[in-house]
Amino acid sequence: MLIATDRHRPSTRFPKSVKQVNQSSSLLKSGSANAKIGGHVSKGHWRGMPIVSLTLEERATCYLSCEQWNDCYGNNMPFGHRIDHTDPTFLPTLDLELAMYNARYPTGFLVRLHILGDFYSEEYAELWRLALIKYPALHIWGYTHVPTDSPIGLIVFSMNSKRCVIRASDRPDIANSANVYTDATNNNDFDIACPEQTQDTATCGTCALCWESTKRIGFSKH
Repeated sequence: MLIATDRHRPSTRFPKSVKQVNQSSSLLKSGSANAKIGGHVSKGHWRGMPIVSLTLEERATCYLSCEQWNDCYGNNMPFGHRIDHTDPTFLPTLDLELAMYNARYPTGFLVRLHILGDFYSEEYAELWRLALIKYPALHIWGYTHVPTDSPIGLIVFSMNSKRCVIRASDRPDIANSANVYTDATNNNDFDIACPEQTQDTATCGTCALCWESTKRIGFSKH
């Protein structure tokens, strides 16, 4: 397992919220449990698909270079259900759950990566790359601070396709990015503000902009 050189191994501010695999009924949680995400996609090419999400441990799986390190919304989520990525049963259990969802929803299901956390190793990123090949119903959307030209980043961004959209975080210099802002006035770092945050739509599922558009999307700092 290869780890990026600018990572260190701190932990979440809420270590009691980190669960072993056998302490959780499932790794993938329905998006309906998250008021922002929503349980189903209601517009766009992925309309009708159920949404599930995966939450890892922030900081422990994140890059020190992340510009939101001190302001991460995870720092204010004491009740988040974080999965311990170091549990040796994590990767095989995750793959098994993906296989189950693929069989249950043959017309498609959407995984939101990651509510918290990030791609922490080449092995982990490779699991998702191979999953897109093995499970034709799998669709993925998420954000990452992994450098685009790093060994992990080369795997992650190679996955972008009609079934997978991973946006580079805090990269206003490129299209299809996700950028945090504190003041939207005369801000050139994004093309459109998150419609859920501006109350122009109810959930990610009713919006679909993050996976339907290549515009740079701005997210108000939590």
